[in-house]
Formats: sequence, C-alpha cells, structure tokens
Amino acid sequence: MAARRGLHGVLVDDLGRRIVHHEIAPGAQLPLDELGEQYGVSRTVVRETMRVLEAKGLIVARQNVGTRVLADDAWHALDVDVLRWRLSGPDAKDARQDLLELRSAVEPTASRLAALRRNDATAERLVAASQRMRDALEPEDVDAFTAADVDFHATLFEAAGNPLIAELLSLVGAALDDRIQVVASHGISAVAVDLHCELAAAVAAGDADQAARTAGDLIVRSYEDSL
Repeated sequence: MAARRGLHGVLVDDLGRRIVHHEIAPGAQLPLDELGEQYGVSRTVVRETMRVLEAKGLIVARQNVGTRVLADDAWHALDVDVLRWRLSGPDAKDARQDLLELRSAVEPTASRLAALRRNDATAERLVAASQRMRDALEPEDVDAFTAADVDFHATLFEAAGNPLIAELLSLVGAALDDRIQVVASHGISAVAVDLHCELAAAVAAGDADQAARTAGDLIVRSYEDSL
C-alpha cells in the first residue's frame, strides 16, 4: 500500500483493516462523532476517511440514515488496500488462494508476451534483477532480495507491453508485500530464486512457451512458500 501521511491515513488504514478483519461487523453503524473523539481527529478528517472507505466498497453513507459497514461481497476485490488488509487478517488463506488463481491467469500470459516482445534493455533488466536476487540468497539479505523481486516483476509486466496487464501490477505488489513476511519468517527460497533466473533467461531468449511455463511454476512455488 502506498504510504499515507497524517491522521487521515492512519484512520483509513486502521478502520479499513478493522472492517476487513471483521473486528467491526457488517451492518454496524459508524458513529462519526465518536470516531473523531476516539482518534483525536476533526470531523473533516473523519468525512474524508469515510469517502475513501466508501470508494473501496467497505461502507455506505446515507443522509439521515448514517454510515453502515457493508458485507464482504460489496468490497472492491481488486482494490489493492482491500487485498492487503485481507492478506494480513483471518481471511489470509482464502486471499492467497484468490490471488494465486488471478496470478495464474495473468502472469504466464504476461511472461509469454514479454518473451515475444523482448528487447535488449528489458531482457538485461530482468536478468540483472534475478542475479541480484541470487546475490541476496547466501547472506539472507531480505531487503536486497525484496527490492530485486519488486524490480523483476515491474520489469516483466512492463515488458508485456499491455497496459491492461500493467494495471494489475499493484495486485502483484500486494502479493510481494505478503511474501516479505514469509521471507522474513522462513528465509529466502533457493528454488524461487532459481525459477526467477530461469524465467529471466527464457524471456531474454525469446522462448515464449518456456517463459509461460516457468511463470506458472513460480506462482505455485510462491503460494506453497506462503503456507
């Protein structure tokens, strides 16, 4: 999630997380004045927060009725904040499964397109990012590994040359953020590093079929590592 500043950001993150984690139940009314007092913020900040949460499908505000928390099926599932909140809550296992299915539908195609539309610059960036991931393996440098991983996937989606696919990068970013916690807890997976290197090599070689297969293997491995 993009870093937010100030009291407005704190309130959005905290209330959004509490709603998605069902700490505030569907159907519950949100008393705006009480929220302002609880968080020590102005009514303007509370109203701005409600607008953000309503745009994400978490609440609905009606004049003379009040502000009510909505059930899960109203949430905007492709909103990156909603996904990140799900990944950090009691619904994390289901969220990872949902994300696995989405990534399985998109990333092999993105990898295939990247190989078909390869150019020297993007191929070099992919190979370099995968090498940085390998360099981070032995010293268990999680920060360096994570930075290289983010760069790898951003380059891959850019190389696909499809703006609609590129729009989904933020959701993959949520998966990568989730994986940071996995890596921090369990260490860097040598198998995942190998698969990134194989994918980079396939794209660089223009081997679309191999790129798609390796991307699929990598997604499954990432999911298994998160369990």
